[in-house]
Amino acid sequence: MWTSCQSLTKSVVSRCQRHFLDSYKLNFIRKIKNKPPIPLKEKLGEFTSPNLGEKVIMLHGVSVGEIVSLENLIKKIKATFPEYKLVLTTGTLTGQELAKKKYSELT
Repeated sequence: MWTSCQSLTKSVVSRCQRHFLDSYKLNFIRKIKNKPPIPLKEKLGEFTSPNLGEKVIMLHGVSVGEIVSLENLIKKIKATFPEYKLVLTTGTLTGQELAKKKYSELT
C-alpha cells in the first residue's frame, strides 16, 4: 500500500511540476507577444479576499460565452436583491477582461 501511495505522490508531483514549467513557458511567450501574464498565484487559489459582508451572491463563468450568458441573470439578481453584493469569478483572462468591461457597474 505504501509503495503505491509513494508512486502516486511522485506522479502527482511530477504532473504539477510539468504544469508549472508549462505555465512559465507560456508566460514567457505571452511577454514576448506583449500580452499580460497568466496570474499563477490566482490559479493556485492565492488571492486577497475583500470583506464583502454577509449578503453576497457569487457567480462563476468559465468561458467568454458563459460570462455573456450571465447578463440577464445578473440584472435580475440586482433588481430582485439590490442589497446583495455580487461577486463574479472567471476561468480565463479573456473572460475576466470581458466581465470587467461588461459588469463593472453592476457588481
